[in-house]
Amino acid sequence: MIRHRERTTPKQAGRQFSEWASLFSEGLFVILKVYGDETGTNDITGQQPGSAVPALSGLIDTSEYWTRFCVKWKKILDNYRAQFFHFREFASKHQCSKPSSPYYGWTDKKRHGFLYDLAIQISESAVPIGGACGAKRNYNLGLLGNPYEIAIRNFFESLIYELNLHWPTYDGKVLLILDYSGDEKWLLPIHKIHSEYLLKDKRIGGLTFEDDKDEKHLPLQAADLTSYIFRQYAERFVENEGKVTPPLRVLDIILNRNLNVELRQMKNTKWDKFVNLVCEDEKRQTAIWKKEGKLNQKYHPEIHFPFEKHGLKHTNRNAV
Repeated sequence: MIRHRERTTPKQAGRQFSEWASLFSEGLFVILKVYGDETGTNDITGQQPGSAVPALSGLIDTSEYWTRFCVKWKKILDNYRAQFFHFREFASKHQCSKPSSPYYGWTDKKRHGFLYDLAIQISESAVPIGGACGAKRNYNLGLLGNPYEIAIRNFFESLIYELNLHWPTYDGKVLLILDYSGDEKWLLPIHKIHSEYLLKDKRIGGLTFEDDKDEKHLPLQAADLTSYIFRQYAERFVENEGKVTPPLRVLDIILNRNLNVELRQMKNTKWDKFVNLVCEDEKRQTAIWKKEGKLNQKYHPEIHFPFEKHGLKHTNRNAV
């Protein structure tokens, strides 16, 4: 029996054409994607709390990797019964004490496990990039220049540096996906500097803004975590006038793993083992300090972790 094909309506034909045409959008040809988020942009003079060092930070990897990443990130959220991750809400004890908080009633152990599971997932492959500016310092010294523009330019320079280091032969486009911010004082510099770098480096591709709660763009939640930790480190660096490199915390080491080519190529099983050793040692050492009354003592793996004891080498910031 011959079956007659159903007639396609104009509306269906239009939808089919749109789907076909979408295959030829920039996204198809983009092999590398950057997910980024800004932080510390609530006061351009840097005088308000948390605004001393505005920053733009993110993560770069292949489109294929980000697809797998979304599945793994969602699994972690589900395991902890968390709807999403936002560092500002997670870090605020005041917000977490409210029944409306997604982290309401969480124990310290659960919070620690959640944060570190997310950080370890981030460290699996993606390379961190970031740029910052000492807005408060510059304002107090009367230095000219828009601190947001400076931070964004530093971000693009970081992107180019990491491209050359980790993807030296890559000559395709890099798509930038940022978490949407409605603040024009931030959005306008973003578009301005992006336009400059479109001309400066042919690898710089399109710029788009998305919602970090969209399951297709969950890496924006990872960028939120990365940017928050990046800004904290940048603040310590600016406070020291850049004269003394601040010691790295455990989270700093985890999130910055892939800046190092050798560590990025290491098997994740070996990396996970190292992270577990450091976390256990931090827990042990912190308990000792607590008994000794040293409640303000901070744990820094570069200083306190016994690398040699575990058969690991330690040369400045290149460990394992």
